Amino acid sequence: MPADETALSLLEPPAKRFAVTARSDNVIELTMVKAKGTHGGVNFSHVEDLLVLHDLGVEELYEWNNRLPAEPVVRAMDRVLAVNDESGRAEEMLAKFVEGEEVKLTLQHARHFSLNLKRNGQPLGLEVQAVENLGVVILNVKEGIMEDYNKTGAGTAIEAYSCIYAVDGKEYSSRRPKEGTK
Repeated sequence: MPADETALSLLEPPAKRFAVTARSDNVIELTMVKAKGTHGGVNFSHVEDLLVLHDLGVEELYEWNNRLPAEPVVRAMDRVLAVNDESGRAEEMLAKFVEGEEVKLTLQHARHFSLNLKRNGQPLGLEVQAVENLGVVILNVKEGIMEDYNKTGAGTAIEAYSCIYAVDGKEYSSRRPKEGTK
């Protein structure tokens, strides 16, 4: 931890460094005070327009978060929708976060669900990329059974920047997507 981070954490107790409010069922705002020019100990992962808080990192944030009596809480794998009310590409939002001293993150909790589809010789219609800490990220939904599934409105839509963690019930390394995802 850089010296200025240590000094900041000694001066301000966690209750004054972090605040969280709910905007909706699965969207929260986390305001935090950190040393300017740092990540504040929070670990992010990103690909294209997707920026995800993949680890709470800072011990104080983790402990503060665990002491909250109920929702809203900050969760690993929350998607960053905006930094200081400004959205944009992942790298732009990350730069705004690092530049700031008092920073507000608008976060969306990840939704987890299972989906069973039969290919019947059709392509899935997914453009994917394996990303460390995120798993396999869907970059684009193209013509195929995923697009057909989305048109039915039968459940949660599969969209760009959704993450795939398992195929046929088997979890796999984020570095090597299974053959079944092509």
